[in-house]
Amino acid sequence: MLNETLIKILSLRGAQRRGNPTDTQIASLHFVSFAITYKKNMKKILFGLAAFALVIATVPMFAAFEAHVINVTATIENALQVTPSEISFGTTFPQERLDKTFEVSISNSFREEGRVDDVTYIIRQKPKCVLVATGTQLPQYGLVTEIEGNFVCVDDVNYDILPLLCPYLSKHEITTDSPENDSAGINAFHGLPGPWTLQTTIATQVAGKLVKSTGDVSDIWNIDLKVPCFKGSCAQDWAAFVHEQNPLADPVAYMADPLLEHQLFGCDLWLEVNGVSVAGSTEPERPTVGAANFVAGTPTCNITIDDSFGEDTAITFNNIQEGIDAAETGQTVCVAEGNYNQFTVNKALTVRGLNDPEGGSAAIVKPSSSAVGALALVTASNVTITGIQFDGAGFTIADQASGIQISPVDASLSNVNITYNVIKNIATASGFAAKGIQWFTDTNSGFQLSNSNFKHNTISNISAVTKGGYGVQTVGAMSNVAIENNTISNTTGAWGAGVAVDTKNTTLTVMSGDSIAFNQIMTNVSDSISRFGVQIENSIAGSGIAVNQNNLETLLYGGGNTNFGTEGTLNAQNNWWGTIAPTLGVDVFEVPITNDVDFTPSEVVAFPQN
Repeated sequence: MLNETLIKILSLRGAQRRGNPTDTQIASLHFVSFAITYKKNMKKILFGLAAFALVIATVPMFAAFEAHVINVTATIENALQVTPSEISFGTTFPQERLDKTFEVSISNSFREEGRVDDVTYIIRQKPKCVLVATGTQLPQYGLVTEIEGNFVCVDDVNYDILPLLCPYLSKHEITTDSPENDSAGINAFHGLPGPWTLQTTIATQVAGKLVKSTGDVSDIWNIDLKVPCFKGSCAQDWAAFVHEQNPLADPVAYMADPLLEHQLFGCDLWLEVNGVSVAGSTEPERPTVGAANFVAGTPTCNITIDDSFGEDTAITFNNIQEGIDAAETGQTVCVAEGNYNQFTVNKALTVRGLNDPEGGSAAIVKPSSSAVGALALVTASNVTITGIQFDGAGFTIADQASGIQISPVDASLSNVNITYNVIKNIATASGFAAKGIQWFTDTNSGFQLSNSNFKHNTISNISAVTKGGYGVQTVGAMSNVAIENNTISNTTGAWGAGVAVDTKNTTLTVMSGDSIAFNQIMTNVSDSISRFGVQIENSIAGSGIAVNQNNLETLLYGGGNTNFGTEGTLNAQNNWWGTIAPTLGVDVFEVPITNDVDFTPSEVVAFPQN
């Protein structure tokens, strides 16, 4: 990477609030070149004077002196250009929705320079300073700076910070890239109208990338102003107006102070280049996350299950459980399109759907009643369940419920592989938790799950009432267990998580070589419950787990159990957190703070999905 810092200010003079619609003061967005620093790795050139003396007997000493000058020059150019230089919103009124765009493109000089290719940049929001002194020739707007995390005007004698417009602005990149390499953007009603700190700026920044070699040479960003109302004068649908943009926002907090009516609001948008790549250099290919499609293939079936069969034979059945009971250890039980009831696997087997579990010809397992705790229960080692759809089918289970549960009877389990399944609509009544996939062993059992995989499962609509809703929950010790490439969404309850690692042991539960990686964990639910993309509870040796290269919302390390103080550091590097700059207490939580999470570096854009 060339080390370049290019700063441009996108200065948004926010909406002039006036009761009289004939007022002509204008809100505008303009770009001002602020500072450029360009650094290259260059050898230092020492200009020295060389002198030596030669002494010959009987001959006087002489000295020779030489000086050489090497001319060093460089032309310094901006990598990006931003147009237009000004965007006017005009006079605005409460609850208006105003959209304006600007373009970020690779500069002509950058296009012509063959050494360089990619440019990455970020857009940040900062408060805006306005001239308040009279009788001066100073410009109307001044510079803002940051001191100990708080923004102040550089010249705080002549300038003051305007009422804040930043929380009411959305930022979304609206051009289509293939693959998409810009961040998802951010809706209006983020942060709060009160003090706007550096932490808020980082938490609400967005990122873009331009790639000259693929023809991706410009991005168009939409700035959407959602105009606030004044407290005491808001329309009845103000809450709906706010929640349409951010369902978690408090509408009252975003009502403007009535004393600010008729005043100018402001926000500076700063566009900063944070990376330039050398042409021809190769970056590691980014992994894809989430579940891939099931490939049916032509498996060798020892037992075939089809609900359309009439009488059973030695190798054909219309009931999955009967086929499992008839199968020998190590055999494959194939399940054709149809509707089936829950089953238990108590021997080493493969239970395999014959068709895509997301398609119209899936093998679907549904509960026979509201008393069914698991649609599939695995109590043996060397078991694979793949290519089947598990659907709670509208039943509310009056018990702990799972789509698939792995639970030992009298020994530890290993080589259990739950792959390419669809698990959905698992719902429980009050007092019970709901899980898509669960590994469970009881208090101090001493059992563990090892060398197993939960991969490429699509898990959605897992709901509880007064307990937790989890996409994947593990309860007990694990070794070399991979929870990878799953797509998990819409997990809800009194609390919940996409993936939760828990224990019922009264001593520290040991983990070793376990991986939570390449998952797409976006719960897609906005409500007031405590919900995390990943939760590693207290009493778990988090140092034995790696949470890497996921698209997820939040992570909690702690809670739930006794903290022994020896849980260790949790590796949560290289994840996409839904923001370019995840922060402690916003995206990552340590409870207690002695639970250490290492979450840097992090990704600047989401991983592509399967």
